Amino acid sequence: MSVYSFLKPLQAAVYAALVADVPLMESITGVYDLVPPDAVCPYLALTLDSGASFRTKTRNGQRILLTVTVFSAEAGFREAQGLAADVVRILCEGTLALDGAVLVMVQPQTVALDFDAGSRKVTARLVFQAIVQEAV
Repeated sequence: MSVYSFLKPLQAAVYAALVADVPLMESITGVYDLVPPDAVCPYLALTLDSGASFRTKTRNGQRILLTVTVFSAEAGFREAQGLAADVVRILCEGTLALDGAVLVMVQPQTVALDFDAGSRKVTARLVFQAIVQEAV
């Protein structure tokens, strides 16, 4: 099993869940894995990092780190914090359907808020750990 086996299905499921959430999409301009140069805030950027592969008695799996970065448009923390809460709700309380794999769990690992004094805007970086196994 390649260490990259579950990255594409996980990214597709995360993207689908985020863009399917109407309140979130009414609040942002897009969800990107490669942010276009003309992107307008607020938006989300996805990054998946390969984690560790593992094997149980019956299945192969991976622990994958997923980062969602919130780029806010408004000055202050309110917008970034609200969008970050929406992302956590969607990924941790919703159902992510992976093609050819089973999501065992996804949970937040860290949340970091960065304040830019010049623009007075906030960027929120949310790191999640996902446990994915091959479908039986």
